[in-house]
Amino acid sequence: MDIKILDGDNVLRGDRFESVCGFDETSQQALIAITGKKGCFIYDRELGSILQEYIKSGEKVTLKQADSIVRSAVSRLENVSAKVKSLEEKDGKYEITVIITENDSGTQEERVIVI
Repeated sequence: MDIKILDGDNVLRGDRFESVCGFDETSQQALIAITGKKGCFIYDRELGSILQEYIKSGEKVTLKQADSIVRSAVSRLENVSAKVKSLEEKDGKYEITVIITENDSGTQEERVIVI
């Protein structure tokens, strides 16, 4: 069980933190691994990805490269996989649609990440 994070902040319910479990927890952990900057988590320097750096590098952003980064980011998570479904540039930002899958149950969720 993890503390629920919404819009980059912990969620409070009254005077207690709200928690997530099951597939919601799996999905949250995958999104942290994908969107977090690799090397910035003090207790786990391998957590995160280089997705933001890749997009901000000025190189041509390709679906294939973004997919490779996303798959690598979640590879350390047990029983989870992710893949990029689509990648669109809009107003200087990228909308990346990611499909997160819990492998043993087959449960999937589609999320849009904006970077």
